[in-house]
Amino acid sequence: MANVPQYDTKNFSFGPGILYMSAYDTTNDKPTYPDTDIGAVRAGATLRIAREILDVVQGSPDLIVKSFVRSETVEFTVTSIEWKLDNLYKALGGGELLTAQNKLRFGGDMDLDLYTLRFEHTTPTGDKWVIKIWKANPTGELEINFANDDVHQFALNFRGLKSFYGFTDVDAPESIGTGDGTTTSFSGTLSNTPIVPKTVTVTAGDVTGTDDGNGNITGTGISSGTINYDTGEISVSFDSAPASGVSVDVDYDYYVQLSQTASIVEIEKIPAS
Repeated sequence: MANVPQYDTKNFSFGPGILYMSAYDTTNDKPTYPDTDIGAVRAGATLRIAREILDVVQGSPDLIVKSFVRSETVEFTVTSIEWKLDNLYKALGGGELLTAQNKLRFGGDMDLDLYTLRFEHTTPTGDKWVIKIWKANPTGELEINFANDDVHQFALNFRGLKSFYGFTDVDAPESIGTGDGTTTSFSGTLSNTPIVPKTVTVTAGDVTGTDDGNGNITGTGISSGTINYDTGEISVSFDSAPASGVSVDVDYDYYVQLSQTASIVEIEKIPAS
């Protein structure tokens, strides 16, 4: 058969994904780990990256001799079909969200809220594609069509802004000790800092603990635990001593300074295990 390209069907994909969001840390001017799932969405989330080109011409007729990038924009859109006041608030990027009263009031706010976005899509073969926009604001648009022939929906539109910091996960979990059947407390200092809150996971056999974003490590089977996000110092005490030979491992994300040419969005492929 003619004109058939080479391809791998494992690279084909379709369907929706999950958008996680968190409020950007404006105090420290750093992204935070997005852990809030916005809920049900339609398939068809859109990432748009555009570069506006400025051409330098010479001669007659004009011939392009050099092109420069004049501006870059990163936009992300997802359509929510789950009615939550919090989602309406995020679409507008301002106003007053009165959670206890189940009310959203809007009008007269000159500023736009900032968020960190993480969109995850898993392909039919199990590969995961992750889009991270470190610093983004909503476009402030909200349009709802109360149609009778379709589920009610509204778009959340975001634009990426320049960020000085991003974050990445460690290549492999780090061990802070090995069980001997007697010892219940373990401690150590993690290799990469500063650590991103809400990304620390401690595992010892079937026991797992996570950090709460405030430096505390909790979980079933863990009596106490702390993590210093700045220094990487960590300590964990178990209700029962890990069995002999069981490694006490720590997985986490840490902040990295972004280069001038990679300061808005990251696209990552995580191959199926």
